[in-house]
Amino acid sequence: MGLLFSVTGKQHDAPEFPLEVLQTAIESQDECNAWNVLASQRIRSELVCSTTTHKVPSGSRQQKCNVFTCVEAAVHCNMPRIVLAMYQLSPADVRLATWYALYNLKSKHKAKRSSVVHPLQIAPELAKLARSQRKTWLWERAGPLLLVRNCDILARKDRKSAVLGHTKPCRDEEALASHPIARLPDVAFGLILSFVALPEAKEARILRFLIEARSCKKCSRLCIPGKCKAKRLRRTERRGRKARS
Repeated sequence: MGLLFSVTGKQHDAPEFPLEVLQTAIESQDECNAWNVLASQRIRSELVCSTTTHKVPSGSRQQKCNVFTCVEAAVHCNMPRIVLAMYQLSPADVRLATWYALYNLKSKHKAKRSSVVHPLQIAPELAKLARSQRKTWLWERAGPLLLVRNCDILARKDRKSAVLGHTKPCRDEEALASHPIARLPDVAFGLILSFVALPEAKEARILRFLIEARSCKKCSRLCIPGKCKAKRLRRTERRGRKARS
């Protein structure tokens, strides 16, 4: 571990991405080395604070090293215990990073055109972590709408409990019933849910931009490497000028 830190220190007196050391250790496929690095207070503090999750590198060739890249490396190197240890330090970020890493892994596996496709092997602990992320995501966005939508069920439960003497009515049934969401037709409510609960592919595209985007020399905007839209922007600008003239 001391050697890893000394090498990194020579390259960066003040590392732009402190988790670079952890990622290097994971990618070496030496799990003992990865555990040693993860035991460092400096690395553990960075995982807790997650200061570089969406940080854009200052140099065009500087590699991003953050919670997402470390989790992805651990998934590819089959180190689920490392991921779970990171999860203890930064639950929200690591859970999201695990979902993203497994989604990309499954997408690449499906895209293979070979005649024989071997089944994808995913550690059960990581699959469970990814599922919990998706459920958390969906509930945070759609849960409140579903509760308002089903206010009549909640009200009936309140009245039944009150009659039995278990509880006192505590919800304003009339206020909930008059809420616009509660009065929408089923088809309209379904459309709202489809907008709020984005499909996994759209969630992944949003995350990919937040994780991978960096300053582009061609268009001076944030772009995913290799996905610059400078030409398209120039065509749009030319069309706009022609339309105005």
